[in-house]
Amino acid sequence: MNTSLSQGRFLPTMVLLVLANLVPVYLVLDEQWTVSQLVLLFWSENVIIGLFNILKMLSCQPAQRPRGRHTRSTIAFFAIHYGGFTLVHGVFVVVFFFMVEFDNGSLAGDLTLADTLHQQDFWWALLVLLISHGFSYVWHFIMGNERLGETPESLLFKPYGRVIVLHITIILGAWLTAMFQQPIWALLLLVGLKILVDIAAHYASHR
Repeated sequence: MNTSLSQGRFLPTMVLLVLANLVPVYLVLDEQWTVSQLVLLFWSENVIIGLFNILKMLSCQPAQRPRGRHTRSTIAFFAIHYGGFTLVHGVFVVVFFFMVEFDNGSLAGDLTLADTLHQQDFWWALLVLLISHGFSYVWHFIMGNERLGETPESLLFKPYGRVIVLHITIILGAWLTAMFQQPIWALLLLVGLKILVDIAAHYASHR
């Protein structure tokens, strides 16, 4: 595929990906979100990624060989393994960013986990991320025929690379943000860093 075709293929999903990630920028500027809320939102995206990977396993149509009889067991293994991985990661996020007290208090400020989950802004931001991943699934996997080159087995561990790299970056950035006592510029820098890693991971997974 030549460069112009490649850029045209990636442009719609790249634009929507950036727009979806700009929602936290608005939340930081308008609602003064804390680093804990940002990290919880970005962790919740892991669940979306896992659900769409299961959908890919169900809808892939490998051209080289027929889908194996063990598709259900492969999907079940992924759901258990990825679900456990995401759960452990989520427990770490909740304990470290919402429950642990530092010199200046909790990184969540006066908000508890329940407070964050009751905020409509949180769920609107998550919905926008869901739409972004859904559009990418349809655009690349279905309309772009990526489903013809994948099998449930090849998709089994595919989300892990993106999730691990992304969240190591986010947690390190969040820690540095907390060191500066969470000024707006540091929170925006954290979101910007997430966007850059997200774009690189998106391109790598669909090239």
